[in-house]
Parts: sequence; structure tokens; C-alpha cells
Amino acid sequence: MINENLRSLYLIALEQSYSIENILIDELPSMAIEAYDQELKKIFEDHLRETKNQKARLDNLFTQYQQVPGIISMSMQAMVTETETMIKGILDPLVKDAALIASAQKIEHIEIASYHSLLTWAKELKDELATKLLKETLDEEETASKKLTKLSEGGFFSKGLDQKAARK
Repeated sequence: MINENLRSLYLIALEQSYSIENILIDELPSMAIEAYDQELKKIFEDHLRETKNQKARLDNLFTQYQQVPGIISMSMQAMVTETETMIKGILDPLVKDAALIASAQKIEHIEIASYHSLLTWAKELKDELATKLLKETLDEEETASKKLTKLSEGGFFSKGLDQKAARK
């Protein structure tokens, strides 16, 4: 009984992650356009490619499970709205980049938490393919989070000011 209930929970959470990836496929190009810092643009562009691969992995699992995902992640839609609202009136490109990084880090942390749970449940359900695919995705999400953290902590504002001065 517990495995049947765990499997139901797992599939619902998998659908939520699928929705998150689809929402991000739509949102990451806008975030890249809004970014001032070239490294930040590249992080968003690279993560878009990874996100498309992550969606493909989930497609693979849904095919295996003979299930069509239909849940929409309301939390991710709210995060997108929050990001758009946060950057809307910001004129200073460095401050806008700081807001984009903060939003992206929040999104990554949501994804990391989701994929940690999914991976744990896939292992418990003894689903070797899912375990492998979810581990790949979790590793990518953790790497993306580390890149954002490194950028934000690595003299981002002073580097940005140097770029800003160079463009004048």
C-alpha cells in the first residue's frame, strides 16, 4: 500500500517538475534578454539548453509510465510573475541583474528540492531509469545554482561597474 501511495505522490511531483521545466523554457529567454552582464546572459542561455534536456528526460519517464502530464505548477507561475514584477521598474542594469540572479537562485532552489525528493522516491520505488535521469537533472540544477552564487559573490557589482564604464 505504501509503495502505491508513494508512486502516486511521485507521479504528481514529477508532473509538477515537468510543468516547471516547461515554464522555464518559456521564461529563460526573457531573462537572458533582460540580463546586462554577459556571463549572466550565458548562464541563462546555457541553462535553457539544459532545461530542454531535462524536459526530454521527463518526457522519457512519462512515456515509460504511459502517462500524460497535465498539472500546472502554480508556484513556478508565481515565481515568474514575481520576477517580472521585481525587475519591471529597475533602470540600473546592475541592480536589475542582481534581481535576476536572486530570482534565478530561488527557482534553482525550488528545483533542487523537487528533484531531491523525486530522486529519493525513485530509489525507494526501485526505478533505475528514473534514478539515473533524475540524478543527472539534479546535478545540473546544483551546478546552475553554484554558477549563480559564484557570479553574485565574485565581485559582481565591481565587475559590472567596470563593464558599464567600458560601454560609455
